[in-house]
Amino acid sequence: MEFNKIFAIIVLIVVFAICVSANNETFVKSYMQEFNELGLPTEFFNTTFNLIKEEQAKKEPNKTKIDYMFRKMKERRDEGLYLVDYKRAIELKINDYKKEGINVTEERRLWQNVSDYLVDDEFEAAKDLLDYIDSSLENKLSEKASLKSFIIAGQSYIIKWRKQILLVLFVVVLIAAVLFKPVQKHYIKEKIRRMEIEERMIQNLMKDTQVRYFKKKEISGTIYNIKMDAYRKRLAEIKSKLPVYKSKLSKEEIPEKEKLGIIKVK
Repeated sequence: MEFNKIFAIIVLIVVFAICVSANNETFVKSYMQEFNELGLPTEFFNTTFNLIKEEQAKKEPNKTKIDYMFRKMKERRDEGLYLVDYKRAIELKINDYKKEGINVTEERRLWQNVSDYLVDDEFEAAKDLLDYIDSSLENKLSEKASLKSFIIAGQSYIIKWRKQILLVLFVVVLIAAVLFKPVQKHYIKEKIRRMEIEERMIQNLMKDTQVRYFKKKEISGTIYNIKMDAYRKRLAEIKSKLPVYKSKLSKEEIPEKEKLGIIKVK
């Protein structure tokens, strides 16, 4: 009688172990099916489950180790499902922010790289990238909200003080209109004065170069020609521009120019 009881207990234990093993294998297969449907890698489940079966086949299997590996597979499955949901949530946020007029070009480009990390079984890198994209989107939304608040505040200020602002603008425009011509005339006169000074300076340099070449023999013919060509080119530019500036002023405003020191060079 006692033997029958012991035998029955052993049978129950064996049946229970078989059921547990079959149940665990069913869970693993369901994990792999879920990942296959989502386009996620299943290599981790295959490798880990093979290690579990190797451990179970030992004479004295380490139950703690087996439980740990089953737990890691479940954690991996939960992490994969979470990242897929997270990725979808970020996609929806990108679309919503784009509709609000926020530039999400960079975030969308980065979001497209998340799939590569998931397929390559780099879940941690995928999560870091999603976190970065989410943070970037929130910053842009905050910037837009701040700008919008600033614009609203500015509009309110303008509406409140519009009479005073219009008065100030009128005064500024009036002053600008009064000062425009005198300032313009002063600028043209100053431009003419500087060009005439440069003209005299170039003519004096040309005379000095002629003396150094013909009389003192200090420079070669090549250097002489280079210098004189540069001087003549600049002098021609000045002579072509001076009449244009002078024509913008009335004859009464153009003083007689001093001719002293000007040397005519043929």
